[in-house]
Amino acid sequence: MADIKEHFNDFASQMLTTAFRDFRSTDLEYQEIECYLDVHSGRFDEILHSLSKEDREFAEDYISKQSYGASCANESLYIAGYKDCVRLLRELGVL
Repeated sequence: MADIKEHFNDFASQMLTTAFRDFRSTDLEYQEIECYLDVHSGRFDEILHSLSKEDREFAEDYISKQSYGASCANESLYIAGYKDCVRLLRELGVL
């Protein structure tokens, strides 16, 4: 059973990577956000460096954890969607 889970996780990981690459290259809203972040990254860095060392480290750690949390949630939702699709195909008798 562990082999099946391992293979599924590897497969899902590859599919997630492909889906994310496709999303980045085709989603205009995402591209606009990326552009905004690129344009304003210098200003953001200036603001961070104007903070005390403790405040800057806290802000960087907070943003890092927030981004990681969103990434984990996205991955979990993708896997859940994949499992739901398999369940639906079973229910329809396709599998």
